[in-house]
Amino acid sequence: MKTSFLIKASAYITILMASLMESKAQSGYEDESFVECTYTVKFLNDTTSKMSIEGEFISGDKGLVSNKYLLQIGRKASRYYPYSSFYRDSLKAYFGSLKGTGIKDVPEGFTSVIYKSRKGNETLTLEVVGDTPFKVKENDLDFGWNICDEYKDVAGYRCRKATCSFRGREYEAWFSEDIPISDGPWKFSGLPGLILEVYDIPCQYWYHLVSVKSITRQIDIPNSQFVEVSLEEFYKNKRWATEDAPAYFAATSSKPLYVFDHQGNRMDPKLLVKKMKRDFEEIIR
Repeated sequence: MKTSFLIKASAYITILMASLMESKAQSGYEDESFVECTYTVKFLNDTTSKMSIEGEFISGDKGLVSNKYLLQIGRKASRYYPYSSFYRDSLKAYFGSLKGTGIKDVPEGFTSVIYKSRKGNETLTLEVVGDTPFKVKENDLDFGWNICDEYKDVAGYRCRKATCSFRGREYEAWFSEDIPISDGPWKFSGLPGLILEVYDIPCQYWYHLVSVKSITRQIDIPNSQFVEVSLEEFYKNKRWATEDAPAYFAATSSKPLYVFDHQGNRMDPKLLVKKMKRDFEEIIR
């Protein structure tokens, strides 16, 4: 058991309860982190591949992808984003550089950021798809956790098992009551302790805590410059961009579209566009 961290975590809970009683008229996502967690995140490239619940690749043609993510937890909000972004700059600097409706100033490699606000139990996802920065708000996410009488150690902490069914996937999570913070990687939360490990069944996605430490960092987001859409509309755009990138860019970007073949020769984008009849305005309306 990590005693020094438990003392700080207990102090954190006391401060958290006090802060929840305050009524400052600020954004629910503006905060200062108290705890910073690093997670290894692995996922399979296709459904025919297999991975163990220990995060080990078993079989398949395309293998698995592994990345690291940061979860920064404050008294009122938390922020989850790729660890690689930490080295380029703070998110405040990223978003402060955004001007107009374009994303030309967003650094290369920007993917997505997930915020959880304890005020109103709201989850906010910011993600750039193609040339468009999207904002998706979700309220009162209910994972319907079932807590089990099974235990194991994860990253040196005693953890208890919980299961849930969420949006068509079955999940198993391992949380530690020794770290009494109701949060976790991705959108996961709602358990009486920090989620240290979670994966779906069968194991296509795997999240595992690497480290947890007390550290202070600013958490804030912009109030504009993102196209706010529903979750369904966001997935429609993302699916379109994945299935037919040339068509998506041609329909949504104000920049000229250039397409090249494998030999580096310029091609007519119309030869690759299969869904040009789809109206982007209709998709996000």
